[in-house]
Amino acid sequence: MSFGLALDEPKKFDKKISVDGLDFIINPGIGRNYDGFVIDYVSGFFRKTFTVNPIKETI
Repeated sequence: MSFGLALDEPKKFDKKISVDGLDFIINPGIGRNYDGFVIDYVSGFFRKTFTVNPIKETI
């Protein structure tokens, strides 16, 4: 499964998580399957992007 970042408004059942002054919105159906996520910035020759990787699946 792959994950990404997007600018969006929270939906009715989304979960809001604040980290170091930044707010993240996550679908609770996806969030409960993992212990957390790591967001990393990757700077390569052809592109610069963020990656989102789950820490561990809890199922």
